[in-house]
Amino acid sequence: MTRADALRRPAALAALLSMLLLPALSGCSSTPASSDDAAISETAEPLSEGEPAEADADAGPDDAAVCVLLAGQSVEELLAEPAGPPRDSGGVCKIEAAGADSAGSIVLQVVPDGGAATFANQKTLLGVDAEVAALGDEAFQSGKRIDVLSGDRHLYLQVVRDPLNPARQVDDAALLAAAQAVFAATGW
Repeated sequence: MTRADALRRPAALAALLSMLLLPALSGCSSTPASSDDAAISETAEPLSEGEPAEADADAGPDDAAVCVLLAGQSVEELLAEPAGPPRDSGGVCKIEAAGADSAGSIVLQVVPDGGAATFANQKTLLGVDAEVAALGDEAFQSGKRIDVLSGDRHLYLQVVRDPLNPARQVDDAALLAAAQAVFAATGW
């Protein structure tokens, strides 16, 4: 087992538990998107130098194609290494670092309906490192993740470079700039 595999397993378990517990805690009756990699379809081209994943011309933040919201972002700069192909599935865009020995990843999720409940739950579960001004109706940062609430819509952007090396993490200013650009791209 590589170092990256060992690091991804706890993260995958935490993500799975988060997805399973979130509807129960929010009283929501909808089913969360599956975290099973087999259910995630890969797009043809990796996002690099700010190019969006291919999507239907009418796709927007309320559709399954979320990776298009990263247009204009250099995912390689956010990850500080080459990026693998983006994967869109059920309102979630995931981009992992291309290196087999890397645990770096970017996750962008959009909840177009019922987002106020998920936002409140995430705020309680994750804790708040800082409130983020001038982004949606309300926003907060927890670690290297920014959650934004706009009306009843919720989005979050998380960038993890090396979970075992805090010095390698994305700069807070770069994370905020990326979150601002993603939020602007939603048109909310």
